[in-house]
Amino acid sequence: MKIKTRLRLNTWISLVVAMLTILSLAWSFLEIDRADQNEKLIAEMRNTAFERVILRDEYLLHREERAAIQWMAKSETLRGLMKTASERLTATQDKALLQEAQKNFDATVSGVTAVLEKGKRKGRRADMTFAFDEAELRLIGQVFLKAYALMDSIRRLDESTERTGKKARDGGYFLVILFVLGGGMAVTINTLLTGRMVTKRLIALHDGVQIIGGGDLDHRIAAEGNDELADLAAESNQMAASLKDSLTSIDSLNREIAERKRAEEALRQREDLLQKIFEVLPVGLWYADKDGTLLRGNPAGVKIWGAEPKVAPSEYGVFKARRLPSGEEIAPDDWALAQTIREGVTVLDEMLEIDAFDGKKKVILNYTAPVLDDRGALQGAIIVNLDITQSKEAEEELARTAREWQTTFDATSDSIWILDKGQRVLRSNSAAGRIFGHPMETFIGMHCWEIVHCTNQPIPECPILRAKHSLRRETMELQIGDAWFEVVVDPILSADGQYAGAVHIVSDITERKRAEQTIIQLNVELEQRVMDRTAQLEAANKELEAFSYSVSHDLRSPLRGIDGFSQALIEDYQDRPLDETGRRYLERIRKATQNMGLLIDDTLKLSRVSRSEFDRETVELSRMVLEIADPLRKNDSGKTVDMIIRKDVIVQGDRRLLQIALTNLLDNAFKFTGRQERPRIEFGTTVGDDVLVNSRFSPPLAGGDEGEGGIRKSDGEKTIYFIRDNGVGFDMAYVDKLFGAFQRLHTTEEFPGTGIGLATVQRIIHRHGGRVWAEGEIGKGATFYFTLPSQAIGA
Repeated sequence: MKIKTRLRLNTWISLVVAMLTILSLAWSFLEIDRADQNEKLIAEMRNTAFERVILRDEYLLHREERAAIQWMAKSETLRGLMKTASERLTATQDKALLQEAQKNFDATVSGVTAVLEKGKRKGRRADMTFAFDEAELRLIGQVFLKAYALMDSIRRLDESTERTGKKARDGGYFLVILFVLGGGMAVTINTLLTGRMVTKRLIALHDGVQIIGGGDLDHRIAAEGNDELADLAAESNQMAASLKDSLTSIDSLNREIAERKRAEEALRQREDLLQKIFEVLPVGLWYADKDGTLLRGNPAGVKIWGAEPKVAPSEYGVFKARRLPSGEEIAPDDWALAQTIREGVTVLDEMLEIDAFDGKKKVILNYTAPVLDDRGALQGAIIVNLDITQSKEAEEELARTAREWQTTFDATSDSIWILDKGQRVLRSNSAAGRIFGHPMETFIGMHCWEIVHCTNQPIPECPILRAKHSLRRETMELQIGDAWFEVVVDPILSADGQYAGAVHIVSDITERKRAEQTIIQLNVELEQRVMDRTAQLEAANKELEAFSYSVSHDLRSPLRGIDGFSQALIEDYQDRPLDETGRRYLERIRKATQNMGLLIDDTLKLSRVSRSEFDRETVELSRMVLEIADPLRKNDSGKTVDMIIRKDVIVQGDRRLLQIALTNLLDNAFKFTGRQERPRIEFGTTVGDDVLVNSRFSPPLAGGDEGEGGIRKSDGEKTIYFIRDNGVGFDMAYVDKLFGAFQRLHTTEEFPGTGIGLATVQRIIHRHGGRVWAEGEIGKGATFYFTLPSQAIGA
């Protein structure tokens, strides 16, 4: 092959490589430009969608008409952007994501439009604060879901377009490197082969020319091959044959020179093209020599760093940066360029936060690759910087918004779940984990009844089933152990009004239920106290009526005696001195006067019992009975009285009043057993179920637990105290008179007294909130029962 042909081959290879490089760069520029435009378009869509969310929240929270108008404007802007995106995006995945975003967009537009229309139909003014009804809340919930779905679709579309752009850039770089390296290798191989052949031929030609120049004109140079050197050898042989033909191949030499100039020009043009590419690339591009000294950077790189530093490795300290996300400061010898120069490694996708020389902080992706010669020796390094500050800020803003929403979601003390159409948990707040005792992440994907009821299927009264069919809020109250919860389910409806999910809220109402139970108990107690007070008032009125009758009747009798005997004295002894009969009249007048004084004294005592201050304390009745009975037993007519006193009987009450009551009861017991040969008196206790109550003097139970005629049949399980004797007893037919004031079943001649003692006992026991009644049989004794509640009434 001719040397000229070989050189032309090198030229054509270079031209082809240059053309392919230009075409690949042009294709790469088109793809990168398209990807950049798509990324900007998607970024603008994302910003517009985010502004729609802000304007929507302003309208829904503050009802600002301006926010609604701006929201509609932003919606139209976003609609136009999405239409532009549908024309530009060609990838199947991008089109699918765009269609999904379009659906979510249409859903949010229809939802907010419906809310606006409802507000207009209801005549709400823009400055008026009001509460949304259930339908609006469902629409708003749907709008929230579709808005977040739209943001998510745009985010994934943004990631897809970023991947497409990166793929286009990587493809362009790969083609450029492939064509440059391939063409270079082809040129190099052809050059090496040509050089080797030319060198061998030149040596042979040089030696032959020297021989011929030395005067050996018969010498012939070996003319192998059919290239120019072979021709030169033949011509040298011809020169040797004919000295006149000494001017061989001057034109060929000139042609060779011209060819070399053309090759140099093509090389210069290629360098100019690469320089233009270097200058217009939108990413920062730097070149360093094999020592690591930065030689130059393109305008995009200078814009990123704010200057064009030309520094040696020892001066890398002027660069300030931190690795993300760790925030680790980068030491001078730890820069990717230093590693590439030192170890020959390629560093990809290194995310850095840099302090640019213009004072700005920026986030970049850093790529560093070594440049090697044909023998693999390091010749330098290429550094690529991609400014991702704006996308990083948008990503952080989106993450901040998501955190704020989650913080608001978690701020409530109620458990909140967002359920899908199949009643599975899509989102959960932290309160749910606190209420149900598991991390909220474990609830995702579970059915709500699996968490709340621990069942494999919903219970029949589950509100989620009712809400799914009624399409309105459903509630229920649920008891789990000692705790009470209120479950509220609000359905989420699709644009066509179909069930699409639900908001499931569980509130702890244990304290409210306890308060309700407390109120119910207080009402019951209040009703009981009212009934008790009513019963006491009725008993007091009856007692007052009987007392008034007794006082008027019993006091009238001595007054009649005084009046009669005084009249007899006036009539019989007006003109003569008193004799024995007159003195008997005076004695009877005196006795009637004394009797009336006793009646008055006992009446005053009974009144004091009702009006005296009540002082509640612990009283040992056993000791009190013993102290009262001891002097009564000594004053008895020399008979031995069997006293049976139960030990350690302790109650709560007024010590003075209880002593008066026990004194009256024991005094009666001693009085009515005085005619027995062997008197027997017992103080003891029993329980309510063991004693039948036959007296109408017992106050009725609350709730109507009486027998016939108001006679209580039992006293439950309360402690009942009694004093029993074996005295003369009484006829139960007259039991109603026992506790009436001045009521007596025996004459004064049989047993002395005024008939006020048992009335006093009854009033004292009633003041303690208890009851008193009696049982007896003529000739067999009597038993007086009474109760003392733990809390005395004291009135």
